[in-house]
This record gives sequence, C-alpha cells and structure tokens, in this order.
Amino acid sequence: MKKEIKIIAVDFDCTLTLDDNNYPECGRPNVEAIKLMKEFRAQGGKLILWTCRYGEALEKAVAMCSCFGLEFDAVNDNLPEQSAKWRSTHPDAVVMSRKIYADMYLDDKDVRAIVRGGVDWNAVSMLLFDQTLSEFLRFHGYDAKEMAEAI
Repeated sequence: MKKEIKIIAVDFDCTLTLDDNNYPECGRPNVEAIKLMKEFRAQGGKLILWTCRYGEALEKAVAMCSCFGLEFDAVNDNLPEQSAKWRSTHPDAVVMSRKIYADMYLDDKDVRAIVRGGVDWNAVSMLLFDQTLSEFLRFHGYDAKEMAEAI
C-alpha cells in the first residue's frame, strides 16, 4: 500500500540551493526543487523548512525562497496541528521532541543523496505526483513522444 505524503520537511543548503559555498549567504537556487515544492503545496501538501540555519542566515534562506514564491507552513518546527497532537498524547512532557514530524524528509545528507550526489528530484516528482514516465516528462516540459523517438 502506498503511503500518502502530506507533510515534507526539506533542507535548504544543497537541497533547495545548488551549493553552500557562500554560507551564511544563500547559494544558487535549485529551481527544479523549488518548482516541485511549490507544486506540492499548491496541491494541498504541507511544507516545513528543516535546516541547521538560524538567526540572520535563516532569515536570508526564508527570504530567498519567498522571492521565488516558495512559502513554508513551518520553519525548523513542527506544524502547529502536529504539536497539538503530540501535546495531547504527552500531557506531562515539559518539552517537545526536537524531531520534526514529516512523511518525507528531503536532505542532501540522506544516504541515497550522498551516494547519488544529491537528492533525486526526478524520483521525488514521480513519487509525489504518482506520475508515469510520460507524465513526468510532460510536467517538466518534454514531449514524451519526441523523447521516445529520440531514444
């Protein structure tokens, strides 16, 4: 049975950007990743920015994403509804768990991303939007028939 993905926690440096050479400045935007995350939100998904950045560096990251039309439902925190759910099941807890709850975590430090040299955005797209290869190609502006003939 396929798990429905409703919440994604996504890293910033080398995930929503192509590099992190200028930290604490923002690297070059990963337009493909930003496009996919915007589409995910447009279809009702919840998106959490999950990064080690804090303070001014975090503000710069959020501002850069906003410039590209990418907004977040939470930043380095659980969604309010997840926090409320956790508190209702742990009424005696003094502090919440630091782990962000999500159905999918996208990070350049994921073992598959390390092995492959980065997040496999093609696989993410196909998984999120339950696409066939031809649908995937159309989504990214390719004509599936032309691609098949070229191969």
